[in-house]
Amino acid sequence: MSVAERSSPEIVERPVRRGEGWVLLVILGIFLTALPGIFSFPAERILFNPQTYKQALADEGAYQQFPALVGEMIASGGNVFLFGSGSELLQVLQRSNYEALIQHIFPEDWVRAQADALVDQFWAYFNFQASQFRLVVDFRPVKARLQGEQAAQISAEIVAGFPPCEQEELFDWGLQALQGQVDSLPLCRPPGQLVGAANLLVEGFLKGGATAIPNELDLATVLKLPVTLGGQTASSALNAYFDIYRFYRQVNLYFPLVALGLLVVAGFLAHDLRTRQGALYWLGVGLVLPGFTALVMAVMLGIMGSQIAPLVIGQIFGADVVVFNLLVKVLGNVLARFMIVSAVIAIAVTLVGTALVGMGLARSRPPADLKTA
Repeated sequence: MSVAERSSPEIVERPVRRGEGWVLLVILGIFLTALPGIFSFPAERILFNPQTYKQALADEGAYQQFPALVGEMIASGGNVFLFGSGSELLQVLQRSNYEALIQHIFPEDWVRAQADALVDQFWAYFNFQASQFRLVVDFRPVKARLQGEQAAQISAEIVAGFPPCEQEELFDWGLQALQGQVDSLPLCRPPGQLVGAANLLVEGFLKGGATAIPNELDLATVLKLPVTLGGQTASSALNAYFDIYRFYRQVNLYFPLVALGLLVVAGFLAHDLRTRQGALYWLGVGLVLPGFTALVMAVMLGIMGSQIAPLVIGQIFGADVVVFNLLVKVLGNVLARFMIVSAVIAIAVTLVGTALVGMGLARSRPPADLKTA
């Protein structure tokens, strides 16, 4: 064997190894950008989309649960959401069938409208469309109902929902009515001849109680949410988390584009530098690695969703807020959708990558007659 023949394999192998090294570097870049890129589409369309949370609220029956949530507030001695500084109406609710009363005073249409508005306000801040974090509830439609023409109908419906007065309650009812102590009337329905008077008393009481309800209430300020609220500075740790979140949202949409560009570069490099397996193989590797990793992450995060939701809600709103359990369910609902869509995308990327790897390996195998020779 001549010197030239002995050295020729080295001349061939050296550029192949160098080419694979460059391709591996590009594959690493693809992995680092494609992995978050797989989650970017479902994140923007699901995780950071107000409409998803509105749908989740409906799915979890949040609007129907509102009277029960109000009952929890009353039971815990809280009156932040309802009547500001405390009122006679709150005292009446504490002694009544509060759910029926709340449904009359706060109809479901109003609850739905306010919940949707709160979701929009929340994401206006976290989608960087508003510089100040506010969660304003508009009570003016409620006050208009209680003080307007509908007050009589609402009062009649409330009285009709009371249980019939017992003998002792009826005596007490008449005594309290004669003395004008409306706030301490027994919450029962008097006989037919006194129902009209009861309706008028309740109507007057509701109209008076409506004056204690504020026109608007900013829950973000009242609940003292632990984020930057209109001049109130959150802890440095929360500010740091929000900065990371802001940076991620700013670059989130560019991850898939960068990964796609790097994938094209890897294909050209693998072809021009004559790597052993060829361009198809390396394109497949560039898809399989982030795709399979994203699939594992989506499954793991889906399993951990029940633990993630309470942590996130507790960090933003605090664990002692009355609607904590409802918010946890809503976030869990959204996270489940997010993980399912992410997993589907990851599976698609992995399957395409696996097919390309298989095609690349098939093309890189030497012909059967060459193997025999």
